[in-house]
Amino acid sequence: MQKKKLLVLHPIIGPYRIDFFNALNEQYDFKCCLFMHKFPTINYDFTKIEGQLTFKPIYLDVYHITKLGIPKGFFRILEEFQPDFVMLSECSIRPLIVHLYKLLFRKKFKTITLIDDSYDMAVGGNHFSKAHALAEKIMIPMSDEIVTVEPRVNAFFQKRYGKGIYFPIVANEKRLRALYEKSLPLSYQYIKEYNLEEKKVLLFVGRLIDVKNVKNTINAFIKANIKDVVFVIVGDGAEMPTLKETALGCSSVIFTGMLEGEKLYAWYNIADVHILASYQEAFGAVTNEALIAGCYSVVSKKAGSQCLVKDGVNGFTVDPNNLDDIANGIIKAFDLARKRDQTKLQTSKMLFTFEECSDRLKKGLDRVLK
Repeated sequence: MQKKKLLVLHPIIGPYRIDFFNALNEQYDFKCCLFMHKFPTINYDFTKIEGQLTFKPIYLDVYHITKLGIPKGFFRILEEFQPDFVMLSECSIRPLIVHLYKLLFRKKFKTITLIDDSYDMAVGGNHFSKAHALAEKIMIPMSDEIVTVEPRVNAFFQKRYGKGIYFPIVANEKRLRALYEKSLPLSYQYIKEYNLEEKKVLLFVGRLIDVKNVKNTINAFIKANIKDVVFVIVGDGAEMPTLKETALGCSSVIFTGMLEGEKLYAWYNIADVHILASYQEAFGAVTNEALIAGCYSVVSKKAGSQCLVKDGVNGFTVDPNNLDDIANGIIKAFDLARKRDQTKLQTSKMLFTFEECSDRLKKGLDRVLK
């Protein structure tokens, strides 16, 4: 059977979307157009990301950009490829122009829009901006289908618009655990360097900015006062000086700076509990990465990735505005975390597999084309 043609228009591919796009490449006759080679505010190692892709992206920043912000090359690719459906990233002016192009020129391709909003954003009104909220109201009715990252968001849009395929931001656990396995020697080095042989580790990974709520997380960790537990903070950002001041007097807080690849994976191997207590978080791919490594997770109820956690099973969800709740979540998570062999990978704490998500996505997309 001939594969359906799928054309993707996306800003960049982050490490948390590698497996998603690789799965689409396997399932469809696939082309992926990216707006830029490098994102100005994110320091991903794109050479390493490209090395893990099973396809070669088409970069649109080499083409002339129209006044409306769409590279002319994209429309040429659209005409030459003649896709069955076009997948668009989020709700903004560029994807909206593709919808208008379809209407004006009576194109037959279907449009699929990725919606990365958490329930707190989509239903609670805690959007990144008013423009983002307005764009969703315009674009979701125009889309033939949408892909959401949280089941409650999916149910909301299904009820309101009759649209929604649930696919959380998750990695292929087989690929990721193989990378964790390779980083075990570095994990041993960290254990010796930081004297962690008889310690347990709480881990935060992310940008050190206000919305991540790291200051309150440090205070909650200090309040929890769990014996022989170290809090490792991996990341960098504007709040670093403030956070170091908050942690003064607590020798159990370690700042590593920003890490990625093997240097980051080694910390996932060591950690017993991962925490993401953000005030606002569209999803939080780090939760999935930590769960795959075998960490229990403490996750903000305002983060999309709270859908990966079942209270008392693989972690706990907490109110990011309540210091006591965060502290109690940390305490309860370490109650779940038993003493383990630090020379081996822990068992994954994910409740479902990437393959299950991928199969559900394909079935949903195939229904759109019937």
